Amino acid sequence: MNTLATTLLLAMTCAAYAAAGAEPIGSVIALQGKAHARSADGTDRALAIKAPIFPNDTVSTAAESKMQIRFADDTIVSQGENSVITIDEYVFDPDNAKNNAASFSIARGVFRKITGGITRLNPNRFRVHTRTATIGIRGCDVGFVVTEERTDVYVIHFHGHESVVVQARPKVGDGEWKGLLDQRWDDPKVARQHLRNVLQPNRIVSVTADGEMEERELTQKDLMDLLDRLLPLPDPDPDPDPDPDPDPDPDPDPDPDPDPDPDPEPDPDPDPDPDPDPDPDPIPDPDPFPDPEPDPFPEPDPDPAPDPIPDPDPAPDPIPEPDPDPVSSYTRKDGGMDWEWGVWETDGMLDAVEFRALDPVSETDFAAIAAGAVLYDLQGDGLAAAILRHNAAVRLVEGTCSIHVQVGQGIAPNWSGSFGMNNSHGDYLLFDAMGMIQPGGQMTGNRTAYSMRVDGATFGGNTIVHEDIRGRLVGPGSGTQPITGAVGEFTFDHGSARVEGGFGTDLHP
Repeated sequence: MNTLATTLLLAMTCAAYAAAGAEPIGSVIALQGKAHARSADGTDRALAIKAPIFPNDTVSTAAESKMQIRFADDTIVSQGENSVITIDEYVFDPDNAKNNAASFSIARGVFRKITGGITRLNPNRFRVHTRTATIGIRGCDVGFVVTEERTDVYVIHFHGHESVVVQARPKVGDGEWKGLLDQRWDDPKVARQHLRNVLQPNRIVSVTADGEMEERELTQKDLMDLLDRLLPLPDPDPDPDPDPDPDPDPDPDPDPDPDPDPDPEPDPDPDPDPDPDPDPDPIPDPDPFPDPEPDPFPEPDPDPAPDPIPDPDPAPDPIPEPDPDPVSSYTRKDGGMDWEWGVWETDGMLDAVEFRALDPVSETDFAAIAAGAVLYDLQGDGLAAAILRHNAAVRLVEGTCSIHVQVGQGIAPNWSGSFGMNNSHGDYLLFDAMGMIQPGGQMTGNRTAYSMRVDGATFGGNTIVHEDIRGRLVGPGSGTQPITGAVGEFTFDHGSARVEGGFGTDLHP
């Protein structure tokens, strides 16, 4: 099928969905090879970049084909070749947390899911079903390799206090599943054998067709083998199909006058030399009435009249009073062991939030911690706040963050976090981030999921034109607890809207 025919078929299919009242829940953001979607009524359509995805679609890839879908809550699903997945349920409702839910069925293939807003709003309602297992995902980066005989679940990364629950479907009923989620069950032996609640990343849980389970470490080779079968994750601001320059200018500075007169005729001398000097003045004739001889005894001149007294200078114009300097004030709101946060106001108007590191870990201490023999695997739930600006609206949103930090034993120091803030106006900011901790102890990161609403306008991660996430660890830098917390700041610029905020949390083993 040629490109024009594919485009026409896609447009007709989307129009049919629109006529039926179905709203797209996501779109294709990357495609290599061929992929199709089948709707619940059996209609097939070829997929292309930016093609919409609808509820109850079954999405399949051909041989040597890969693709990625971004959903409305910023969940990303990466799909390998010869893979089939059905979207059984998808509800993203930032205003009503309990309404949020997502459920997928994987028939076969290789997948990677990075969860978004749904798992933050309703962590117990994001599930994946296979022939041999049911997996509950409470917000994380997780991969799947699914065949008829086996399901391998790759727990790659957590964004905070999260978990992955794996149930062997042939062996466990709903009672044990609910018991595991509630941390209680009637038959602990069955639960231990056929239910796994994975609380740490870098694990693989395998479930066979007869319900047997195995859990082991996710090695670097395991992870690379999985990622080699998938497309790399998109940049924070993907643009899969940028419009090329329709009329590039190959010569931006052409010569406008190809043949100027290189040697113009000089102007004639406008002022020729004047006549030579005229003859000198002639000697005058003697005066026939010469002045008389001066009086040897002249009368003195009378005193001259005094100069008039000048009028006084007029009074200078008064110097205008300068405008008063703006008055800024900081109000502390809350804090932790070695950090605090507060709000800045200028002339009584909300201006900024600030999260302060009261005792940052020094560069020397961090280097010793990173190279030391102790692995500090730390987590904490803290506070987050941001200023949202859109048109004339300036709104403060407040909420929580959940931060996970790993450093020590020579591993690459890393961190991840999940953030959720809102206010009584209906504004909110939800995002996840992950990154590395630099040699000086500075945290740098990238957003992995994002949703924001301010003044009635909603913005997704794909509308961000610039972002910056950074922070640092705090604590004494030595002793039994050298790291006590983390504090940071973030900026997201949408062009027509801007987000500036920060976070802070105490950290514990």
